Amino acid sequence: DFADELAVSGITLRHIAEPGFEGAEISGHYHPAAILRARGKKLRRNCFACDRRRMIMPAFGVFTGGLSIGHPHVKRLFDQSQLCAFMLGSNKVFPISAKDLVA
Repeated sequence: DFADELAVSGITLRHIAEPGFEGAEISGHYHPAAILRARGKKLRRNCFACDRRRMIMPAFGVFTGGLSIGHPHVKRLFDQSQLCAFMLGSNKVFPISAKDLVA
């Protein structure tokens, strides 16, 4: 069995984030990626994208997306003043402020 969405302890879990949803939400589908400038180079990594009420999970496999968190479909889902990324490293997750990301 499967469900289109599931609410657990006030958090709604669903495949595709719902624009305009005002509650807490965790989704996938867009599988965000972020670009960081480090040591004069651009570094692109899959990431968790989140603000105070929503989190979109990254792709963990090689055959799944990596839509930029700056893409309009992703950007419209977040309060840009609260947006942050947790970029995936080879064995660690790195918190990155939106101000440090390349547009």
